[in-house]
Amino acid sequence: MKRIHSIAFRATKAECLDLPETTDIIRHIELEPVTLKKYKELVKQSYTELSAGEVTATNILTRLLRLSQLTGGFIGSDDGGKIEQVSDAKLKALEDILESSIQEGHKLVVIARFIPEIHAICRLLEKKNIGYACIYGATKDRQEQVHRFRCDPDCMVFVGQIATAGLGITLTAASTMVFYSLDYSMSNFEQTKARIHRVGQKNGCTYIYLIAKGTVDSKILTALRNKADLAKMLIDDYRKGANPFAQREVKAVSNNAMFELADRLKELREAKKAVEEELKSINAEIDEVEYRLSELMISSETQNFTRAGTMFCLSTTTRASAAAGMKEELFDALRSKGFGELIYETVNANSLSAFVKEQIAENGGDELPDWLKGLVNVFEKTTVTVRKAAR
Repeated sequence: MKRIHSIAFRATKAECLDLPETTDIIRHIELEPVTLKKYKELVKQSYTELSAGEVTATNILTRLLRLSQLTGGFIGSDDGGKIEQVSDAKLKALEDILESSIQEGHKLVVIARFIPEIHAICRLLEKKNIGYACIYGATKDRQEQVHRFRCDPDCMVFVGQIATAGLGITLTAASTMVFYSLDYSMSNFEQTKARIHRVGQKNGCTYIYLIAKGTVDSKILTALRNKADLAKMLIDDYRKGANPFAQREVKAVSNNAMFELADRLKELREAKKAVEEELKSINAEIDEVEYRLSELMISSETQNFTRAGTMFCLSTTTRASAAAGMKEELFDALRSKGFGELIYETVNANSLSAFVKEQIAENGGDELPDWLKGLVNVFEKTTVTVRKAAR
């Protein structure tokens, strides 16, 4: 593999990308009395079965799986036969969200874990004559489904299975994502959220979690948001003598303490926003002053000068950017040539410029190699570097 950089460092997505803020909304769902009774019976049964055998991560998550299926409205027989729908509580909550979103003209992404849930959601959309795209395990035309959601104004909803629709697709046509149900994978959770919160998203992103009140849904979401090991957390509960599948009692919290922290958080966020706005203004002024200074230095043929112990030097560098409308084609070309590591959500401008400069040098030093022609714009940028003058 060709060396691209002599020095590498790790940077997080938040550090590299200027993305809009995100908001989490937990919508608690009341299961029907009959369903809640079935759920409590299953909790008791699961605990009894667990106590009678070896307590392992596999055993505990297998039993948790059945409880998760039930909170989504479905339960299967012990012999793996017919799936029975036992609740439509989450479906009704989703219907309310859909109506609000459609009325406002906003597209929506709905994510679920289980196939019966996916089918039920799609039936609801068809009943309400809402255009939708869908990706789950059996879907063959995945790119066509994504393209339809992104480009067809009549396709208002994207329905995806968390295990199969959480990677490699862009859903920034929507800025709201509903988690109908969750799986236990932190990677799946973060990657799925990133489908709408990525480069190209102009609006703040909202994540709505449909959580069946008093069920394992809350434990699963808490573990994912805290980046905790769910199986270990449940095993620890069991070893402390608690039923790991039962919902913990919520400790009473002083409203005054909560309100004080909320007010302080609001103050800090507003202060941060003010600082960010001021920083944007300062950066804009820096760009303007630097440009004017560089123009004066060029016109007077001044390469550098020293003032008050500081040296100001003209510096010209080769810069590169994706050609207009050719970003995806550039990404495909980089991947096909073995340079996919340059891409993380997007291509960093400095990395692309350094890479293109190397490619020009390897191609004789005068022009781009044929495979990059038409995909990138190459230009010279003159800046003024500022450093302490040598004594």
